[in-house]
Amino acid sequence: MNIRNIAVLLCLVITLIFAANDADANDDSHKDKEGVNTLLVHFEPNQMLQLIAPLTDISKNNEEGVKLRNQYYQTAIPLAQQYGFKNLGQLIVTETIVGDFRPGAYVIGSWPSLKTFDEFANLPEWATLKALRVEAWDELKLFNAEIKAPLSLSFREDKFYTVVFAWNNPQHPNNYSAYLEGIEPALNRVGGRFMLKIKQPTMESHDSNAVPPNQITFVEWNTKNGFATLQQQEGYKRFIALRDSGLQKIEFHRLAPRIPERS
Repeated sequence: MNIRNIAVLLCLVITLIFAANDADANDDSHKDKEGVNTLLVHFEPNQMLQLIAPLTDISKNNEEGVKLRNQYYQTAIPLAQQYGFKNLGQLIVTETIVGDFRPGAYVIGSWPSLKTFDEFANLPEWATLKALRVEAWDELKLFNAEIKAPLSLSFREDKFYTVVFAWNNPQHPNNYSAYLEGIEPALNRVGGRFMLKIKQPTMESHDSNAVPPNQITFVEWNTKNGFATLQQQEGYKRFIALRDSGLQKIEFHRLAPRIPERS
């Protein structure tokens, strides 16, 4: 097993621990009407969506790192649950196509509202617990966004998923949105669909000066090579200039849902 595979396995163990700390995590996994194993997550208006991306494959894969992570799980997670935090499921990163940040998974979390999240973040004991992150992980990024309307997301084991984190070029701030709008008909024709566009999320990371992305975009594909097929379409190619001029940076990952087994 190579180093990359070991890192992914270790990150999977981390996400399993997150799930073990939330009894509701398995309740959202089910077979859909076609009998396909599906991870379903749902948000009501004003709830906060949180994407959690742990990275431990550089210097924290050691006994001390494990000890500190366990300490965090045993203290910070139960405290967060008292304020309504829920672990809704995990999306395993099967491949990083573009970008230097290579987490093993994204945990999907929810909070009842921005207000309850802020109440939690302002607890006197939270500052000490939050400081454990830097010691326990090489990086732990959290992306937060308020959900304005009812939202249900289905991640099926027979589909393929990608996520793009996009930082706009400030000289052409609207070009990336125009690119996405322009390619949508071609994307639909090759069996893809936009699932979710999260605009202007906030971000927490080890680097307090890090700039959050302007948009996070999830896409579902019918086939693994759906994006490669899309790139060959004329309805895609004519918008490439908008994409290139509109972006300062992207991170692009392939994802697969982790479907917990029913006991």
